Amino acid sequence: MKDKLLVAGCSYTQYNYPTWADWLGEHFNEYTNLGWSGMGARHSYIKIVDYFKYSDINPEDYVVIVQWSSLLRNDIRKMECNTWVGGGQIDNNPYYSDEYLEKHFNPFDKLNDIVHYIDHLILLSEKLGFKLLMTYMFEPWIQDFLGEPVNSRDIVKKNIKSVIRSKYLITLKQLSKSKYWLDPSIERYSLDNPPRHMVKTTIDGKPYREHHPTPYQHFLYSRFIAKELNIKLQVRKYKKLSMDITRFLSENYNDLKLKKKLEEFDTTHKKLEKIIKEVL
Repeated sequence: MKDKLLVAGCSYTQYNYPTWADWLGEHFNEYTNLGWSGMGARHSYIKIVDYFKYSDINPEDYVVIVQWSSLLRNDIRKMECNTWVGGGQIDNNPYYSDEYLEKHFNPFDKLNDIVHYIDHLILLSEKLGFKLLMTYMFEPWIQDFLGEPVNSRDIVKKNIKSVIRSKYLITLKQLSKSKYWLDPSIERYSLDNPPRHMVKTTIDGKPYREHHPTPYQHFLYSRFIAKELNIKLQVRKYKKLSMDITRFLSENYNDLKLKKKLEEFDTTHKKLEKIIKEVL
């Protein structure tokens, strides 16, 4: 029986409030979230491969779900401490100058890379015996976004046009119809399931409208995944919890209260109900 859930992705998988992965993880005996806000495909791929290579585990016990992020991200490690550097969309990332974007960033490389990451994880799942499913933050072939659900600056957009009809993008679209894929993506699913409340996030002391899917939208996506896995989700319980925390986060500065509460726990696994009830 595959009773352990391992996930990887960006802020659409690991965030300041419960995501699809957290709601789904409540229904597994063991749950590990390798997601990291602002990261891209390279980070997710390496974290999954390293997990199986360097952990004393039985891969056959695992369901692995990878949420591929935008192709407009560049995952690197700092020289001094080997910690990962995120920052999200590269043309809005302070780590990269306009000169770097102009001369060195080629989205075609990212497209090439993710095709090979996917191929390798499929082969690895067949070799080791874990259940593999994948999805996107946002489908990379929609318009000229390359999986980033916000517009790019002209300095990057001009390079995107050259990859829209590439063989690699065609391959990604074909893979999304395979048995390994959760279709649609989280963003597209959320667009089809509008939030009942607008969540607020605090940045530099000021409240802003949150652009990520709400906890309730994440719950709906977890229910969609549960059906694909033939897992009986505790729908009534977690639907109410997700709606309650979404409503709570629609008020200014309540995200700070949730953040403070989350810091009291070393893990949220099997504790979401307790955390949410205590913060409300």
